[in-house]
Amino acid sequence: MRQIGKLSSETHAARFVDYLLTQGIHSKADANSQGEWSVWIHEENQVDQARTELEAFRSNPDDSRYRTAGDEAAGIRKMEQLREKERRKNVHEVKHRSVGAGAGLSGAPVTKGILIICVVIAAIGMFASNYSMKNPGLGDQIYGALSFLSPQDLQAYGISPEPNSLRTIERGQVWRLITPAFLHARSGSMAILHVGFNMYMLFMLGPILERRMGSFQFLLLNVGLALAGNLAQGVIPMYIELYGGDLAQYERYYGGVNFLGYSGVVYGLFGYLWIRSNHDPTFGIMINQSSIIILMLWFFLCWFGLMGGVANLAHTGGLVAGMLTGYIQAMSSRR
Repeated sequence: MRQIGKLSSETHAARFVDYLLTQGIHSKADANSQGEWSVWIHEENQVDQARTELEAFRSNPDDSRYRTAGDEAAGIRKMEQLREKERRKNVHEVKHRSVGAGAGLSGAPVTKGILIICVVIAAIGMFASNYSMKNPGLGDQIYGALSFLSPQDLQAYGISPEPNSLRTIERGQVWRLITPAFLHARSGSMAILHVGFNMYMLFMLGPILERRMGSFQFLLLNVGLALAGNLAQGVIPMYIELYGGDLAQYERYYGGVNFLGYSGVVYGLFGYLWIRSNHDPTFGIMINQSSIIILMLWFFLCWFGLMGGVANLAHTGGLVAGMLTGYIQAMSSRR
């Protein structure tokens, strides 16, 4: 907001503010201690035009175009109030609270399907795994078929972390670029915490976005975010030798290439909603400040290595992809 000048009377100040509104310029006038009225312009890119209008107004404040501006300005304000009222009716806040599962997932079949798939696979992984390549259980087979690297590629990567370790994907198993998002830790309390936290966040963010965007677009968004996060986590370390190529150090702080979980997509959905709502008020959904703080605090705690081997590149890839998608769609909606 920028001050452009002063007027000597309240009547003239109100008249000029009304006139500016009819020209598409939002402003306000405040009284100061000298009995004058300071005129402030809301938008920086309208300051020069407003100054020109102020000079013209000062030369003849009783001109008919200024005296008759009040009625038109009142109509404009009324329409703006009605639009704002309608916008607020359509705005929902994404809050950290528990809601009824039936109500929360109604009208969100994609979210519901992802939740079921992730929980079922996690349960099979926990209770039907032998952790053996020679005698694999059902869980081992599923994880081997859906992880980013096949068991054979993972062995090859441990010997030499080079791009040619992706030979299984290159032979046509392209689903591995997406499916690691559906896998979660398989042993100990960490397994329950891992799938539980990711599914809770999906439950909070997914249904409200899916109902707003439509199931097909929401599905495409999830697939794109999974692809971005998985590529970031799985491919970048093959070309950049983090920690001088020390795999043990890399896996300790950044999760390695044998990564699992839906958190990259969750961060992508968060980033999409955060940026889309900031740049497109008509989108109708907002995320509250406390949710932003909690998610970003967790993001940086993981990056600083305080949470152990977390797939930080997947988080970052998903978050950046979600923010970019949200910004592009917000700009498109304003045209």
